[in-house]
Formats: sequence, C-alpha cells, structure tokens
Amino acid sequence: MGSPEGTPLEESHPLRYFFWVILMYEIKRLDVWSVVKVTFILSLFLGLVIGIIFFFFMFFITQFASALGSDVEAELARLGSFVGLFMIFFIAIFTSVFNTIMSALFSIVYNIVSKWIGGVRVSLLIDENERVVSINE
Repeated sequence: MGSPEGTPLEESHPLRYFFWVILMYEIKRLDVWSVVKVTFILSLFLGLVIGIIFFFFMFFITQFASALGSDVEAELARLGSFVGLFMIFFIAIFTSVFNTIMSALFSIVYNIVSKWIGGVRVSLLIDENERVVSINE
C-alpha cells in the first residue's frame, strides 16, 4: 500500500485528498554535524531559561529566609543570590553540552540502526495546485 518514496499517490488511492497529494519519504540518515549545531543552540537557550527561573526561585527563597531570621540569614541570602546568578550560566552551559553530546550519540546510533531496519517514514501533504520551483530554474 503506497507509492514509491517521493512520488505522488495515484488518483484512486484512499490517502489522496481532493487538491492535496501525500508524499511518503523515509529519513534514512541524519547529518550528525547539523544535529549537533541545532541542538547546541536550542539547549543553550533552554538552559538560559531554566537558569533564570532557578535564579528567581533562589532569590525569593533567600529573601524570604532573610526576612524571618537574623544577620546570619541575611548573609546567606546575599550568598544565595550570588549562587543563583552563577547557576544561570552553569545550567545553560551544562544543559547545552550534555544535550549536544546526547544528540550526537543519538544521531550516530540512528544512522547505524536505520541501515539495518530502515528509517522513519514521514508523510508530507502538499497542495497539488502549488508549483514547486527549484533553484536551477
């Protein structure tokens, strides 16, 4: 059931819509370097967001603790704010490096496994009325 990869489905095929054509593609290989680049940037952004949330959480906890206690708690509150500020960058760097290494390993394993059992099949729905223009035209 289906058409060869990258070709439109026949007119009578049940997956074909009125003005839409479903193309079936298979992802057989992932480029490791492109996966690493994208993962690093996205993980760095995610790490910064998580670090900022952690900073505000630590800031409010230490401010609350300093309001309840003596001078020792006030000193700990200042230290906690500094540690929270440091953690923004630590969490961002740690998550980006860890996620980048894991995504590189995943893409290498995916490339090996997809040679044995095949890649992930993806259905693309395109409008039959739109003309696809290539760069060479």
